[in-house]
Amino acid sequence: MVYLILVCLIINCLITANSSVLVYSTVKIVRNRPAYFAERLELAMKGLGTNDDTLIRIIVSRCEIDLVNTKVEYERLYHKTLHSSVEVISKGDWIRRPIQLYNSVSLIF
Repeated sequence: MVYLILVCLIINCLITANSSVLVYSTVKIVRNRPAYFAERLELAMKGLGTNDDTLIRIIVSRCEIDLVNTKVEYERLYHKTLHSSVEVISKGDWIRRPIQLYNSVSLIF
């Protein structure tokens, strides 16, 4: 952990702000991909408005790959189920298909 913090500090000193965000994201993905997507899902649902595009893109793109692992990481990180979080914000028709994908993965695994 100390090594990662040191690397991040060095990266922050050497790279511009936009590039450092890219490097931090890459490090997070390499260390734990499901945790990275769980964090992105939480950020997409957090706040006054939901980032619908990000939410749909992550659910659709990860449903056949590792959505089950992402669901486990989400529950570990945020102490609530991904299903309950998505249900709270899914009041409209815009998310019907991604929710069906999410539910089909839930039934399989």
